[in-house]
Amino acid sequence: MLSVRSLLAYSGIFAASLVSLGFAALSMTRVTRESFRIARACFIAAGVVPAITVLYAASQFQVYWMPACVVFLGGVTIALPIWYFLGLVNENEKAHKEAEIYNQTPAQAHGFASEPNWGDPAYDHFFQPPEEEPRIRVSCGKSVDKSIVTANGFTYFRGRLDLVGTEPLYDLTACVNAIRKDGEKLQLNEEARLTLHPGYPILDVLNEGVAGFVDVIVVEPDERPRLVLAYNYGSVDPFSFFLSGHVFQIDVSITAKKTRTQKRTFVFGWTGDRKTAEFRMLDGLAQPSLTHDKGRRQRSPEVAAVIKDAVQLLRNNPGMLNFPLRGLQLAGVGNLQTEDDFAEVRDSVIQYGFIDPLVGLASAYPEGTEWLAAIKWANRNNVNLESWSALIDCLRYSKQETV
Repeated sequence: MLSVRSLLAYSGIFAASLVSLGFAALSMTRVTRESFRIARACFIAAGVVPAITVLYAASQFQVYWMPACVVFLGGVTIALPIWYFLGLVNENEKAHKEAEIYNQTPAQAHGFASEPNWGDPAYDHFFQPPEEEPRIRVSCGKSVDKSIVTANGFTYFRGRLDLVGTEPLYDLTACVNAIRKDGEKLQLNEEARLTLHPGYPILDVLNEGVAGFVDVIVVEPDERPRLVLAYNYGSVDPFSFFLSGHVFQIDVSITAKKTRTQKRTFVFGWTGDRKTAEFRMLDGLAQPSLTHDKGRRQRSPEVAAVIKDAVQLLRNNPGMLNFPLRGLQLAGVGNLQTEDDFAEVRDSVIQYGFIDPLVGLASAYPEGTEWLAAIKWANRNNVNLESWSALIDCLRYSKQETV
C-alpha cells in the first residue's frame, strides 16, 4: 500500500506534468520563434517529471530484474509521445520559416522553372495586385447578335453590353475619349457622350440576361457614317471623322455605378459601303486590313478549323479559361502561316465571349509583335503555354532565333 506521503508525491508529479503540457499547448497558439522554444522546453519537462516517477517506482521492487523492466517500459511509454510532440513543434517551426522566406521574396520570383528575364517590361506590367473583375462584357461585330442592325435605311454599328454576374448595374454611360484614322490621332474637342439603346444618354439598368447596346456609329441612308452622339456638341461634328478607304479606332469609356470604368477600342473600317464595312473590337490586335474593292478578306478553312476547335476546347475545359492561349495552342494555331491568321483566331475567340487569349499581354508590347512566332517556338520545344511567364520566355527566345 502506498503511504499518504507517496500519494501526495505522485499527485504533485502528475500536476507538474499537466502544467508543463499546458504551457506547451499555450505556447503553440502563438507563431513566434520564442513560442517554439518554450513549447519544446515544456514538452521535454513534461517527460522529465514522469521519468522521475518511473525511477521512483522501480526503486520499490526488490527482485533484480523488475526495476529494469519498469525503467524500460516506462521510458518507452514516456519517450514515444514526447518524441512525437517534439516532431510537431519542429515541423511547425520549419513551416513558419518557409512562410517568412516566401513572403519576403518578390512575387515575380515564384513559380518559374528557369530564371526569367527580369528586364522584360511585361513582368512589371503584370505582376501587380489583382484588380476587380469587370462586370460588363463588351463585344461587337458581325458575329455578335444584334451588334449591327439596319432599320428604315439606317445601319447602326453597336457595342453589345452583357452583365457578368447577377447583381444589376445602374446608370451606364459611354464616352468617346479619342479617335484615330489609320493610327493617326484626330482632333476631338470633347469627351463626347454616345447614345445607349434605345436612344438615351444613360442606360438606367443592365440586368442579367438582357443585353444593353451602345450606339457607336450609324450610316445614314445617303451612305454617310457619323458618331451617334447623345448631345449636340458645338465643337464636335459627328460627320467629320469617317472617310472612305480608312480604318478608324474609337476609344470609348463605359462607366456604371459601383464598378470600374472599362475602356474599349472599336475598329471601324469604312469602305464606302455599309455592307462591306468592318466593325470589331481592337483589344490590342493588329490593325485589320481593308481591301477597297473586294471588301472583307474571306476566312481560310485552316483558320476556321482552328477557331472551331479552340472554342470547343475552351468550353469543355474550364481550367483553360484563365489563360485561353493554351486552348489555341492545342487547337493548332501554331500551324497557321501568318500573324494576321493568329489575330483573326484571337479576335474570334474574344467574340465568342472568352477573355483575350493573350490576357492583355499585347498592351505591354508594340504593334507588330510576332506572337505566332512565339507559339511556333513553343511547339518546337514542347512548351505548354499556360502562363504569362511561359509566353514571355517563348517570345524572347523566338526573337533571339531571328537575330
